[in-house]
Amino acid sequence: MLTSLTLAKLLKPWLDDSSKLMADDTLGAINVSNLELDSRAIKQGDTFVAIIGHTVDGRLFIERAIQSGADSVIAQADAEHKHGQVTLVDGVPVVHIYQLDTLLSVMAARLYQYRQQVIGVTGTNGKTTITQLIAQWIELVGDRAAIMGTTGNGFLNDLQQAKNTTGSAIDVQRILSQLDDQGAQYTAMEVSSHGLVQGRVAAVSFSLGIFTNLSRDHLDYHGTMEGYEAAKKLLFTGHHCEHAVLNVDDEVGRRWLSARSDAIAVSVEGRQLGEKGVWATSVEYSDGGISLEFDGCFGGGKLDAPLIGQFNASNVLLAFSALLALGFDKQALMDTAPSSNPYLGVWSCFKRMANLSWW
Repeated sequence: MLTSLTLAKLLKPWLDDSSKLMADDTLGAINVSNLELDSRAIKQGDTFVAIIGHTVDGRLFIERAIQSGADSVIAQADAEHKHGQVTLVDGVPVVHIYQLDTLLSVMAARLYQYRQQVIGVTGTNGKTTITQLIAQWIELVGDRAAIMGTTGNGFLNDLQQAKNTTGSAIDVQRILSQLDDQGAQYTAMEVSSHGLVQGRVAAVSFSLGIFTNLSRDHLDYHGTMEGYEAAKKLLFTGHHCEHAVLNVDDEVGRRWLSARSDAIAVSVEGRQLGEKGVWATSVEYSDGGISLEFDGCFGGGKLDAPLIGQFNASNVLLAFSALLALGFDKQALMDTAPSSNPYLGVWSCFKRMANLSWW
């Protein structure tokens, strides 16, 4: 849901008393309809957000954004333009805000609002499979669920292309709001280490977070495995994350139990760690899929899923445990598990690509 805000109201938390008076006079008549980081995507009436990025200084494109129809600009303050200062470029107000790049998620959340529950999935492998399993499982038991991640954003039968695993701080809030308007009650979101460190999900309130595993990846960005692990851990310790589900077959997941003693410890190897847990008591693999018996804090039962391999047994049990933690009926989940197909969203992505002229 898009909240009706003037530019003055949108920026109110970051303006001091004198700046607020000036903003009320100058910016009180400007309604914010959309925030946009990319000057090339600006439409008439948009508000251009010009930050100092990791590779590009967005402030260099303020004039281009205005020529494309932006009726206001929020720009990162610097030594020349102080915090709270309002300047005019071709008659369009430019408001300068200190450390704007760190405020994007909270600022966007003031404009784009939603009611749905968000499930965050982080780790090196399994994020795409688990988010799609969760979304399809929720649909199979009668609720509406979407995904955000590598294969796209939206409902599984109608995914829209995503630029990154985790979009910009503004994109994340805007897409969640759009999905809410389309009837989503839940969204399963892949949460990358880059997205966590760069604050792209800082204002997202996660109903539940899932950790899959950690292996060597993105060391060009994080530098060390310790830095990479610390980035992933932020989902559970640096963000609002009401429930946590951790794969304790991975040594990192086992370590994190000390930080989240309330977490559900999930294992296909029969581990019983932590105060709460869900573990496999037996697992059978065949060409037709996985047959998994389990026990734990939600009681025992059996899952049959049309997936192959031990890593997918872990994915299924993590998704299942997450849905149980959110209050879904265990029997309904067990009954619908054989119908699940985590590659439905991937197929939707391929179909969309097949319609492109270059395919």
